[in-house]
Amino acid sequence: MLTRKICFFFFFLIFICPVSSAENYALLVGINNYPDDISPLRYCVADVLSFRDELINLAGFKRDKILLMTDDTKGNMEPTHINIIMQLGLLAKQIQPPDTFIFYFSGHGIANEVGSFLLSSNSNIVTQDTLEMSAVPLDRVNKILSSLKAQQLLVVIDACRNNPEANRGIEDNFLTDNFSKGFQIHRRNLDNHQPRVSAIFYACNVGERAYEWPDKGHGVFSYYLLQGLKGEAANEKGEVTITDLADYTQNKVLNWAKTYRGKKQTPWLNLTGETRLVLVDKIKPRLLSNDGSSVTDPELEAWK
Repeated sequence: MLTRKICFFFFFLIFICPVSSAENYALLVGINNYPDDISPLRYCVADVLSFRDELINLAGFKRDKILLMTDDTKGNMEPTHINIIMQLGLLAKQIQPPDTFIFYFSGHGIANEVGSFLLSSNSNIVTQDTLEMSAVPLDRVNKILSSLKAQQLLVVIDACRNNPEANRGIEDNFLTDNFSKGFQIHRRNLDNHQPRVSAIFYACNVGERAYEWPDKGHGVFSYYLLQGLKGEAANEKGEVTITDLADYTQNKVLNWAKTYRGKKQTPWLNLTGETRLVLVDKIKPRLLSNDGSSVTDPELEAWK
């Protein structure tokens, strides 16, 4: 009788209470169209849409685990400051220790003596008060991301393209030291002492701006990020790790900016943790290509 009870107990554990497997989640925010007092952008939506597709096709993400917030999404998925904070908070409650989470923001960012902010679709930068009441403060993002239970966390920030002030969109919007230091994510190891890994990948370095590439319909950073995911950054095992992807993207973007703009754009990675962050684990490495060879005047032509 005791033996039968033990057998039934193990049957219950195996078939009724299966061990939970790791899930992959992502929140992707891309904003081109801003209110009248903020200059528009061109390829932020295309950047996150293509990134979404590659997460599904290459990284094994499920479509229903990827939340997309763009100019075309409405309701709770419209990329307002409240909705962005809300969706981050809801995901933080849902994500479990074995999981991976990616937060990708492509749009305007701004920093001043008060703080650093991501500009949402309803942001107003006319005064400091309106900015604080309508943008996404980085300290709030930090608090939410620091609370995540996910084993792997990747944050991608492409927020320093054109000057966000209306009628000054052709001017550079340099990444400031204050903005880069605005991301302060502090996560503790899991209860089972399994190490966590956190990475923040910026489209450019302090004192630089991120360029757009009309011929490709993407930001330069995003274009090479996507090429790396597709296999150009894969190692001999067919893995695309965040460090390999960052090295590949940095080299390609640096070369592009030097060749076609005579300036610097240096994507950089801030990585913490005791383990690797693998984005794609099975892909055939591709030969490196020089996609910038035929471009003569990559960005300003589109403004004419």
